[in-house]
Formats: sequence, C-alpha cells, structure tokens
Amino acid sequence: MNYFIVNPISGTFSKKQRAALFDLIASDTNNVIWKTTIENNASKLAMKAMEKKASKIIAVGGDGTINEVGSVLAGTSFEMGIIPLGSGNGLARHLQLPLKINEAYDRSLNGKSIAIDAGLINDKYFFC
Repeated sequence: MNYFIVNPISGTFSKKQRAALFDLIASDTNNVIWKTTIENNASKLAMKAMEKKASKIIAVGGDGTINEVGSVLAGTSFEMGIIPLGSGNGLARHLQLPLKINEAYDRSLNGKSIAIDAGLINDKYFFC
C-alpha cells in the first residue's frame, strides 16, 4: 500500500485543485490518504505507515509536512515521495521535483529514488 500523508491546509492551492488531487490518489485502490489534523500529526502518521510496512510513503504538503515525515523516515529503509503543496516548496524546488499535481503524483510513485543529506540539531532532523 502507498500511504499519502496530506496536510489539507498547506499552501495556496484551491479547493478544486485539492479535490482533483484527492480524486487522483483515491483512483488507485493501493493508495491510502491520511490527512493531518494537528501539529506533529504527520510524524505519527509516518510511524503508523512504517508499522503497516508501506510500499511508499508520500508527504503531501509544504516544507513543514516534508520535515515531519522525513524526520521519521531518516535512517530507515523507507523512501519518501513528495507532492509539494506548500507556498514555497523549498526542498521540492531544490530537488527539481515537478510542482504540477499530476506530474508530482506520478513522480512520487514512479520516480527514481535518491539519497539526500539531512541536518540534525538537538536530536531533530531537518531537510530544508
């Protein structure tokens, strides 16, 4: 199963664009959508996806969501996909990931994996 951890309020995407993304994700029965509801919820959802032996874990949101999910996956064998929905999308832009929803969805599931560095301050990882 592919687990999409979504921050439903990040960025500047319209309700129509978000609905199109959710429809796209839901069109594949191998996909599960989990929406964050409170601060640090993305971290807990990423841990839960790992426990369920996820095939893919995809962070859908801005740099904050990506940092939360990535912090849990750092140092594990799990790979993180990214669908950038933030207002800045610093890491996605640096990694030259597509910013268009359909292209980002496809890349998150079928793209080539790369290793990236992570910073660590006071026992907390950061990626941006």
